[in-house]
Amino acid sequence: MFKNYFSIAWRNIKRNKVYAAINISGLAVGIAACLVLFIVIRYELSYDSFQPNYKHIYHVAAKIKSAEGDGYGEGIPYPAYDALRTQFPDVVTGAMFQNYNGQVTVLNSNDVNSASNKKFLEETGIFFSDPNFFSAFQYKWLAGSAQVLKNPNTAVITKKMAEKYFGGWQNAMNKILRFDNAATVQVGGVLDDIPQNTDFPLAVVASYETMKNYPDAYGYTDRWGSVTSSFQSFMLLPPNVSDASINKRLLAFSNEHFNADKKDIFKTYLFLQPLSDIHFNKQIGNFGDHITSRTTL
Repeated sequence: MFKNYFSIAWRNIKRNKVYAAINISGLAVGIAACLVLFIVIRYELSYDSFQPNYKHIYHVAAKIKSAEGDGYGEGIPYPAYDALRTQFPDVVTGAMFQNYNGQVTVLNSNDVNSASNKKFLEETGIFFSDPNFFSAFQYKWLAGSAQVLKNPNTAVITKKMAEKYFGGWQNAMNKILRFDNAATVQVGGVLDDIPQNTDFPLAVVASYETMKNYPDAYGYTDRWGSVTSSFQSFMLLPPNVSDASINKRLLAFSNEHFNADKKDIFKTYLFLQPLSDIHFNKQIGNFGDHITSRTTL
């Protein structure tokens, strides 16, 4: 039966070659377009979903209310991070600072001006953090661990960057890097390459204590009124703790630390933004290279 159907179809194609070519071409283009759309949409919707704690990780965002209307911010003041860790001991709170357009010098000698030192300009991927971030976000370690980030003048790098700087990730441990002609750090860990479907494009992560030691280079300050979108905080909630309960506590936290001065026309309220929303919320920025509209998808 199928042989007869095939014979009839083949005779029709030969009899109407132009008509058949148009239909077959249209069908092929349609199938190809559908496949491309499917791949793109599946990729965009998969951002950071590889994280084991995907459903329990939240970004601490800010809503700024004023007479002109409401606005949103992705960053928090540096001292707010320490206060959050103190006042929310039942959750894991981590933070990261991204240094855009950072210069990385690979020191091959004790002389920082040696001609043998290789220099790289990294537009993205240079971060400062402490081990708390890696308690919330899980990555595969090829060498070392996040605990080295407890100390100043330390850093971890990805396999890709280790190969770029040192020729192989096995050669990276204990090597010396210099950031922006300011901070000098020793490599204490190597991460496996980070998946591309992420808004956290980690490449080199130096310790948070290192950043604090160079306020002129990275803008660290203990002033509550100083905020940068480059410094963002994240929370990992235990399964028995709801985001609604944390948001209620964040309201009290905000009134205590941000809104105590009733004369201030701006009111700041911290709230939790789910990790699943970070890639799609155009009101609140992220560390990634783009934000995708769910409506467009």
